[in-house]
Amino acid sequence: MSYFCFVLCYTDISCSPSDLELLPHSVIVLYVTTEISSMLQALQDEMKTRRNKSEQLCEVGRQLIIVKHPSSPEIESCIDSLQEQWNTLQELAVLRRKQLEDAAEAYQVRVMS
Repeated sequence: MSYFCFVLCYTDISCSPSDLELLPHSVIVLYVTTEISSMLQALQDEMKTRRNKSEQLCEVGRQLIIVKHPSSPEIESCIDSLQEQWNTLQELAVLRRKQLEDAAEAYQVRVMS
């Protein structure tokens, strides 16, 4: 069983390896690429939802800083750290999407050659 057959069976548990052996390799790769792309989109949607909650939390922290809460330096540090972590996560998601698009494009060029 090839790696792609394994991945396809893993993502669609209702299929069997013998079913996959009948499919052309390009179809399997296209399916896997599409599945990975949709999983990445789901991750980005989840990040967007959580990012909104994070921004709400940061806003509460900013309000505490404005009213001179005794722990303002700690609050500010937490806000900065949280925003830095979000920026890193967002950069990684963009990079992963770019890598996926590049891999799909390279495969299409190879198949059409």
